[in-house]
Amino acid sequence: QRGLNNYQYTVEEYEVPSPEKCESVQDRDVAINIERGMASGERVVHQGMANQLPKHVPGDLIVQLKVKPHSTFQRIDNDLAVVVRISLYEALLGFERELVHLDGHIVS
Repeated sequence: QRGLNNYQYTVEEYEVPSPEKCESVQDRDVAINIERGMASGERVVHQGMANQLPKHVPGDLIVQLKVKPHSTFQRIDNDLAVVVRISLYEALLGFERELVHLDGHIVS
């Protein structure tokens, strides 16, 4: 800012070279931690990881989860359910059956 007289000023703008550049999400990899039990529609938010514009604070990177359906198990709230077909004989007299759980261990 430079004064011409008591009532007038002039402003000169000039560019200062800076090593800092605006970044975009395509320039880097982002690790997303998905915890056990997270449901479809839940969001994982990373503060300040979105694209950046000059003279603006970078936005938040928001990832919304979509869980694929499983062929055997069905999720009901925080529980797992499985449909097992049994005969009338098994229903009346009892039965034992083994299922392979999601993590590989056998449930009897």
